[in-house]
Amino acid sequence: MSDDRLALAVAELVDAIVAAVQAEAATTADTPDRLLSVDEAAAALGVARSTTYHEIQAGRLHSLKIGKRRMISTTTLRDYIEAAGSAARPAVTRSPVPSPEVAAPRASAGSGAR
Repeated sequence: MSDDRLALAVAELVDAIVAAVQAEAATTADTPDRLLSVDEAAAALGVARSTTYHEIQAGRLHSLKIGKRRMISTTTLRDYIEAAGSAARPAVTRSPVPSPEVAAPRASAGSGAR
């Protein structure tokens, strides 16, 4: 395959990939949110159910009450995860490792008084 034909094939492939990604993005943007129960949201976050309720009560995780059920939209959950990931975290500082002291030579087992 000549260089020109290879370049043309690569350009066509790139155009096809870009079109597919744009089509997927348009489909995803039109998809309505799914509502998750507190148990489902807790499982998605990898935390306990009580922790999820605590985050709701603290106002950090928004929810809807539908009848007696508390529901959390997937967009709200995604926003919560992004906010938690971008929150300022304290820098981990490590104290310098002290240089090892020179150990005094030990007496060998065969020498010395008994």
